[in-house]
Amino acid sequence: MTTRKGWMLWALAAGLALGMLGAPPAEARTTIKFGHYLSEDSALHKGALEFAKQVAARSKGDMEVQVFPSSQLGSLREMPGALKSGTLGVTFFDYGFLAVVRRGGDFNLLVAPFVFRDHAHVKAFFKTPIWAGIVEDFNKAGVGFRIFAHFGDRGPRQISTKSVVVRTPADLKGVKLRVAPIPMHLETFKAWGATPTPVDFSELFSALQQGVVEGQDNGVDTVRQMKFYEVQKNMILLEQSQSAIGLTISDKVWDGLTPAQRKILEEAGAEAGVAQTRAYLEEEKTDLETLKAKGMTIITPDREAFRKIIEPILQDWDATGKFWRKGLMKEVRGIK
Repeated sequence: MTTRKGWMLWALAAGLALGMLGAPPAEARTTIKFGHYLSEDSALHKGALEFAKQVAARSKGDMEVQVFPSSQLGSLREMPGALKSGTLGVTFFDYGFLAVVRRGGDFNLLVAPFVFRDHAHVKAFFKTPIWAGIVEDFNKAGVGFRIFAHFGDRGPRQISTKSVVVRTPADLKGVKLRVAPIPMHLETFKAWGATPTPVDFSELFSALQQGVVEGQDNGVDTVRQMKFYEVQKNMILLEQSQSAIGLTISDKVWDGLTPAQRKILEEAGAEAGVAQTRAYLEEEKTDLETLKAKGMTIITPDREAFRKIIEPILQDWDATGKFWRKGLMKEVRGIK
């Protein structure tokens, strides 16, 4: 009995071993961490979730994107380094911020004041060979990460303040504003008389609350999402520059993907970008009403007065190539 039982156990074990040898190895799921600095109720976060959903569907579950909002994986300032090291896989950036990462270049033109006529002009620009060339140059620059999809458009940048009412450039004289840390952006606000003051985005609410700065420049959506209306009184609709977003990925992560996986990310990013833009445009319809309800005063300034001051400076930058290649602004303004 004992011998027979022992034989049966040995045969069972041998069969299991042979079965395991014959089975194909299971492929590990590719997991990518997607961190960003905005809140969960932002259109961009909704776009990030849609991107994760699209990647899972297109890869049939072989790829997973984990989304971490609200600077859980690092602040805006820390994210370029995290991408370079590979501790962060994917994030989105305003294209203007990439001018900081690259330390200049043609991305500066995207946040230059009053270059684009309107949102339709911006959309047309992103379909041109000019834009394709800018992206290609960035991806070859060796900064540690690359743009792999256009993630959609946002509304124009505006100014908000705690107590100073801004209608003309004279009203900005000496006013401490937190503006995007882009040299060209800083020179713009200095030309208008303001005192640009560096503050990391993750610290901006407390800086506004404590009076470190009087105001800031961002889109209306950001003012609502980050609850700046709790520490700001005036929303000044200067519409000084347009804003758009790109999806970026760590080179270390990208280099580890197959061509098929890269294509999945590119297609999912483009699809999610459409959804993100749609969500943003829906929110934009109600954002100003929300800010009014929260007690903010909506002000339409004399935009032409601001434009007259900056236009000769823009022409000089375009002629000298100080912040972008010579003649680029003239090319972009010629897009129909």
